[in-house]
Amino acid sequence: MINSGKCPKCEKTINKVSLEAVDVLVGFQTQYNGVSYSCPHCRTVLGVGIDPVALMNDTVSKTIQRLGAG
Repeated sequence: MINSGKCPKCEKTINKVSLEAVDVLVGFQTQYNGVSYSCPHCRTVLGVGIDPVALMNDTVSKTIQRLGAG
């Protein structure tokens, strides 16, 4: 498959993205670990979301804590 998606700023073809850790805030407190997806050419942020690996690890840790506490 040929990549045809382009960065909205530099208009270069996106065939990979840069991933960076960010804090996702609810109000003024950090609630979740997040990630930002950036153009590898000009560093424009293309999107932001919850870090799925950190979310999974947090869920497993909390479940183990609760099962051990019962």
